[in-house]
Amino acid sequence: MSKTVDDLSDNENPIPPAAQQIVKDIIGQLRQSNDLSSILQFAIEALTAACQAGRGLVWQVDGDRLAVTNECAINGQMCFVGSTLDSMESTHVVLEFLSRFPDESSEGTISIPDTRQDSDSLPS
Repeated sequence: MSKTVDDLSDNENPIPPAAQQIVKDIIGQLRQSNDLSSILQFAIEALTAACQAGRGLVWQVDGDRLAVTNECAINGQMCFVGSTLDSMESTHVVLEFLSRFPDESSEGTISIPDTRQDSDSLPS
């Protein structure tokens, strides 16, 4: 018999209760609407608040680039929506993320400097 997330006790469940509720809320919204942009906006706002972060961004793959499609800033100043990274910067961000979080059980945040000014991150 396989267990679902609801069947697991708190000691067995690797997903924090706040994250479980956010996932349930997102699934509920997906069942009622096909407006992915508003659902992603809800998700980034809920995750930013739950993580007590100053800012949250949703990056989506757009061809060979990453683009910010949704943003939540605690101070209200949205300055990254619509930003894109070129293909080299996008590759650097994805590789940095995957090297720090190679599986789904990891959690945390990453801070990546402006890769155009970081000589260590650019290929020689």
